[in-house]
Amino acid sequence: MKQNILVLVAAILTWRLDRLRLYIIAFAVAVTATAIIGGCIPAANAMIYLDGVSKEFSTLPEGGHSYFPVLDGLRNGTLRVIDFRSVEGLISFPSFHTANAILFVWALWPIRILRLVLVPLNLLLIAGTPLCGAHYAVDIVGGLAVACGAVAATNWLIHARRIEHQERLLLAQG
Repeated sequence: MKQNILVLVAAILTWRLDRLRLYIIAFAVAVTATAIIGGCIPAANAMIYLDGVSKEFSTLPEGGHSYFPVLDGLRNGTLRVIDFRSVEGLISFPSFHTANAILFVWALWPIRILRLVLVPLNLLLIAGTPLCGAHYAVDIVGGLAVACGAVAATNWLIHARRIEHQERLLLAQG
């Protein structure tokens, strides 16, 4: 969340509102793609196998929550209704951590001073996700693909809108 705010603040302070607009569009595309892919391919992350997180209980001893009961119910067909008031993270593949880390760097790349901080910080974020058990390596590759797709889709949308705007101007001029 802090990096999302950093994109907002940095773009405003450096008068790079074009980059903020691109980031918002790419973020929306990436989160939508991640949700659709994750919904079609529900995957348990490594924590269930490495940390021995309970598959039975939604509330964990330290007040945390596990999505494994929901995931197991989706997989075996016993869960028929999802309560959207208490939805917890269900997505392991693709890694939205990875997609968003790439989008942060991409959005603020024109601000040279931030590159020195953003690139290593986000590389560490990406490298840390399999180490903490949140994702497998294939999840990271999926997140990279989602980020690249979101950037490509954003560029295509912006280009298509510019062409449409130019065509309107030509029609208005007559």
